[in-house]
Amino acid sequence: MSGTVSLSCPSCGGKLTITDDIDRFACGYCGKEILVNRGGGIVSLKPVVDEIKRVGIGVDKTASELALNRLQKEIESYSKQKEELFENNPQPYLSPLSYGLIVLGVILAFFSISINNQYSTENGQCFIVLSFLMIIGGIAWIFFYNRRRKNWEEEIQNAEKPIDTQISRIQQEIERHKKIVSR
Repeated sequence: MSGTVSLSCPSCGGKLTITDDIDRFACGYCGKEILVNRGGGIVSLKPVVDEIKRVGIGVDKTASELALNRLQKEIESYSKQKEELFENNPQPYLSPLSYGLIVLGVILAFFSISINNQYSTENGQCFIVLSFLMIIGGIAWIFFYNRRRKNWEEEIQNAEKPIDTQISRIQQEIERHKKIVSR
């Protein structure tokens, strides 16, 4: 038989006889599926599992490349949600009017005290009371602002936590897929 070659099974080492018409077969000893490679007058055997692994690696890389694109879009979506938090919940601001009330109250107090000392009028006493009310109003406004600001910061942080958790999870998944693609 001129078209016959004797080789050993790459899986179990059993002696195999391969004819020219065989390209793929199962080993009679271990049952592993084997491919017959012919080229340049050389005949070699290769388990089909190696080919499947190679195809599997290619499929994994392609799937990871597609996943990277999808995950990047998800991060962009979550980042946009964070931006919308600030757009939909604007930061409270401290009105310059509060400082103006305090400054004006202090000026009015000094002016009233000097008028009251010179003329000892009831108008001077009314202005003193008014000036202290203005100062207290300005301080109360600042206090109210600080409470609103603190509540706003807590609301934003509570709204950002689940978004940041998702972004962190996605970034870990991106790193895993990058490792697969770079193999």
